[in-house]
Amino acid sequence: MIGYGADGQGVLARGGGVHVQRGGLHLHAQHAHSVPAVVEVGIGVVEHVGGQEVAHLVPEPPLLALVHGLAAEADTMLRELFAAQPQASSLWARRALVTARALVEEGKYEQGTYYYGYADAYYKKASLVEEQLELISEQLAHLPAAYPNPQHLHQQLSAYAKRAAELGDKGEEMVAGIWAWKGRLYREEGTTTALEKANRCFEKALSGFKADHLPELAGASICVGSLLLDKGESARAEELIRNGLSRIEDTPSAAPYMLLALRDLARIEQDKGNSDAALAMLYRAEGIALIHEPSGSTFWNCLYDQRGWLNFSRENYGAARVDFEKALEVCGASPAYRVQPLEGAARCCLAYEELDKAAGYFTECLQLRRSHMAAELIPQGRIHLELARIYDAQNKAEDACAAYGEAVRLLSTMEDKQNPELIAAMMAQAYSLTQLRQWTEAYAVWDALQPLVTDDKMLRNEVSVQLQYCRDRGAVPADEETH
Repeated sequence: MIGYGADGQGVLARGGGVHVQRGGLHLHAQHAHSVPAVVEVGIGVVEHVGGQEVAHLVPEPPLLALVHGLAAEADTMLRELFAAQPQASSLWARRALVTARALVEEGKYEQGTYYYGYADAYYKKASLVEEQLELISEQLAHLPAAYPNPQHLHQQLSAYAKRAAELGDKGEEMVAGIWAWKGRLYREEGTTTALEKANRCFEKALSGFKADHLPELAGASICVGSLLLDKGESARAEELIRNGLSRIEDTPSAAPYMLLALRDLARIEQDKGNSDAALAMLYRAEGIALIHEPSGSTFWNCLYDQRGWLNFSRENYGAARVDFEKALEVCGASPAYRVQPLEGAARCCLAYEELDKAAGYFTECLQLRRSHMAAELIPQGRIHLELARIYDAQNKAEDACAAYGEAVRLLSTMEDKQNPELIAAMMAQAYSLTQLRQWTEAYAVWDALQPLVTDDKMLRNEVSVQLQYCRDRGAVPADEETH
C-alpha cells in the first residue's frame, strides 16, 4: 500500500493496480502481473470487511512505500498529484521528501531529484535556509552513486555549490566543502592538469572555511585538515582531523568525512614511522566503508592502493599484492586509477621473482602513462628502468639496452642531474652497451657520467677504467670523430 494520510488525501496501491485520489483527481493503473495483495506501511491500515478491503489513512505525516513492480507507474501518477497542488506547502514538502527518499533508496535517483526539487521550491519560497542546506547535504550524499561518471559528478557538484552560495553566509562552508570534494576528485585522477585543478579547488575551499568555526564543524574540520596535509602542514592537519573525527556522528552522510579522516591519519602515522597504527586506520576505514560505500565507489580503489603501498613498505609483499589486485579489480579500465596499483603489483611480483608477470604489469602501466599521462616523463623513465632490469635478468641483452636508453632519456629531464636514480640508469646503460660491444656508444655514456660522479671516488675510478677499456677496443670519442 502506498499511503499519505491527511484530510482525506491519499495514495493507495493494491495488488490489482494503483489508485490515486485527491479531491476531484482520480487516477488508476492496472497491472498484468500481481504483486502482494496489500503492502502495509507505517500507520496505513487495511481491514477486510465483508470480503472487501477497506483502507484507513490516519492524519499523520506522509507515508510512502514504492511497491516493487509499481514504481514507474506510481512515479508518473505522483508527479501528476504534486503538480495538481495550487501551491507548495509544508505538508506537501514533507510528502515530497518521503517520496524522494523512497525513490533514491530504490536507486531511482533521477526520479527522486524531481521531488527533492519540489521540497526545495517550498523551502526557498518560505526562506527556510537551514532546511535548504539540509536538503542539499542529503542530495550530495547520493551523488557518487547517482553520477559514476567523473565529468557528470563535477557538473552536479558545481550546480550544488552555486545553489548553496545563494544561501549567503550560512551556505559558505557548504560551498567550501564542495570545493574540497571537487579538489579530492581531481587529485585522485593523478594527471598534471587534474592536480593543477585540484590545487585551485583546495585554495577556494580554504578561503571558504571560517577558522573560528572549525572546532564546532566536524566535517569542515576534517576537510581543512586534509587540505593542510596536502600543503605539508602535518601538525595542524592532524589536530584538525582528529578533532573532527572524535566528534563526527556515525551516519551515512558523515561517512565520507570519516573515511577521508582515517585515510589521512594513516598517511600521517606512516610518515611518522608508525606503520602499525597506519594499517589499523585503513582497516577501520574498510569496515566503515563496507556499510556505507557502494561497491562502485572510487574509494575502494584508493583504499586498496594506499594499503597496498603501506604493506609493500613493510615488506609484506603477499598482503600488498592482494590489495593491489583488489584495487585493479574495482577500478575497471580507468587509467587514473590503474597506474599505481599496476606498478605496485609489478613490484610485488619482482619481490617473488615472477619476472614475466612483473613485466606484464609494468608494460600495461607504461602504456597507460604514455597514452594518458604523456607529460609525466620521470615516472615513465622509472618503469623503463625496471623493465630493463627484468630483461637483463632474462638475458635479453638488446631489449635491456633499449629500455635502459629510454630510461636515461626520460630520467635526464630531472632537475637534479646528480640524482642517484639517473646515475644508476646511465651506468646500467653503459654496461649494457659495453656487453653488446658497441664501444663508441658505451664510451659516450661513460664520458657523460664523469661530471656526475666527481664526489664519489669509487664511481669516478670505475668510469675512468671503463673509458679506457672502450678506447682500447676501438671506441672513437665524439670530439675525435670530427677530425
